[in-house]
Amino acid sequence: MGILHSNLKIKALLALSKLKNTRAWNNETGVAMRMDGKGNISYGLVGSSDIIGISGGKFLAVEIKIGKDNLKPQQIKFKEMIISLGGLYFEIRNEGDIENTIKVLSGQIP
Repeated sequence: MGILHSNLKIKALLALSKLKNTRAWNNETGVAMRMDGKGNISYGLVGSSDIIGISGGKFLAVEIKIGKDNLKPQQIKFKEMIISLGGLYFEIRNEGDIENTIKVLSGQIP
């Protein structure tokens, strides 16, 4: 069995936290039941990336995917929006992708 989504996200967040020009945080989306039991409350933007932040003055979005999981239609739209507006977008599927993302953000590879 491969790495869990939550573990890969934590590893990515820890790696990003070591970059001087980057601030990143966990970005949750979902639905929760109201405490009074009268319906649900939605939170977060559906399709937004698992990790968001700022790197080098640009908006940063990092999507975590494991196994054969692919981007959903709303995630593709979010990715396209971030890129079209000059933001940075990365898809991380394994620890090697984390290393490559860090290299790009630190200017080691274009």
